[in-house]
Amino acid sequence: MSRYSVDRYAHFYRLFIVALLLSVVSLGVVLLLTIERNVMDLLRIRPEYLITAILLHYFAYVVWGVRIKVLCKGVGHTVPFMRCLSVVFNNLLLSAITPSMAGGEPVRIHMLSRSGLPYGLSCAVIFGERVLDLLFILSMIPVSVMALVKSGSSELSIFLGAVGFLLLVIVIGTRRVAKKPKRVADILSKVVRFFERILGKGWIKSSISYESIERECSLFTRGIDQLAIERRYVVLGFITTIAYWFFQYSVLLFIVLGLIHVEPISILPHLIGIQVALTILLALPLTPGSSGVAEFGAFALFSYIVPYSMLGIVVLSWRLIHYYLDLFVGGMINFIKIRNFFNSQKFT
Repeated sequence: MSRYSVDRYAHFYRLFIVALLLSVVSLGVVLLLTIERNVMDLLRIRPEYLITAILLHYFAYVVWGVRIKVLCKGVGHTVPFMRCLSVVFNNLLLSAITPSMAGGEPVRIHMLSRSGLPYGLSCAVIFGERVLDLLFILSMIPVSVMALVKSGSSELSIFLGAVGFLLLVIVIGTRRVAKKPKRVADILSKVVRFFERILGKGWIKSSISYESIERECSLFTRGIDQLAIERRYVVLGFITTIAYWFFQYSVLLFIVLGLIHVEPISILPHLIGIQVALTILLALPLTPGSSGVAEFGAFALFSYIVPYSMLGIVVLSWRLIHYYLDLFVGGMINFIKIRNFFNSQKFT
């Protein structure tokens, strides 16, 4: 880590504070709306269910590491699993404080490049991840629509259907664009400048030129073509994508089971369908870490399944696992890196 890296982390401190404050204030409002039962419901949560929810959340990250390893293999590179897992956990902090998790992508690309992949191939791997996520969400939209219709929200189901059509257009469009390196280079050069404005100029080296972007874009298209040929890795990647989202969506299931005595099979389709809608909502680049959007979106969508008096504690528990624990773990990882950097400077 260089002093430039330390300056970069200092630049993100403000984003961290803004995201945290937005989330805390939003949770406070949600809890105030259900103040009558919050303390009682908190005491009623069975700890074994809460612990299981946390374990499922982090086991999903292990599956994410497997997916990165599979896709790296698909573009012709073998990356050790522990390195892939490190890529996942090192991206948690920036993903949690940037809109649409935009800060996580550059971190994963950079760490993969340090593992031996050229930047173009690293981008192909991360692009492959996002396409697989899109395909999963797209395939789950019918389930979500049916769940919302049964829950009495036909308007939201119509909106979700329209979003599904838009996602299909995006998948088809990005696949065609990815076949044209020059067009990709034009787009990526604009993306680089966009990230410079959002993340600060220190994030991206000033030496990056259009020619270097075009060269890496050729590697990017080669990586996409390689994945198209090595379809078994894409299939394995999609299987791990399904597993990843299943474990993440099961977190809410165990939170609810810890509070309410219901049959898991009876509510699982509804919980998955509602969370698909919430996932799409959180993908919108509205606030740092989707703070505020996540809390109020969860409050509105979970109300179709969870009794109103328990909504506050369910949203709090869900956000605690999916957001605050990630902030803590990601923050600790980055704190250790900065501390190690300063310790190393004492002996140079």
